Amino acid sequence: MLLLFLLYVIHNALIAYVAFGFLLPKKYLIYYVFFCPILFVQWKTNGDKCFITEWEDKLNNDNNDRTIYENGSKILHMSPKHTEYFFISGLTLLWSIAMIRLLIL
Repeated sequence: MLLLFLLYVIHNALIAYVAFGFLLPKKYLIYYVFFCPILFVQWKTNGDKCFITEWEDKLNNDNNDRTIYENGSKILHMSPKHTEYFFISGLTLLWSIAMIRLLIL
């Protein structure tokens, strides 16, 4: 149970990092700029599934085979396809803001 809790904390910390990392001081933005595309590629190469969520499901003995968009659609009350557009456009927007801050400001 401790491992599951630690994994849950790390997972939520990474979610917060994606949501607010573009606000970090300029010297730390380079990590965010590289992390976001890696995250996106991981989703796409893993069948739209987060590997951390898969670990959590295995530790919980949960056979959840839902994608991140199916999980997110329950929270956002949108179809999985609209949730996918929302996640990808949001990630792209936040990454773009970080790039502008890193390169121009």
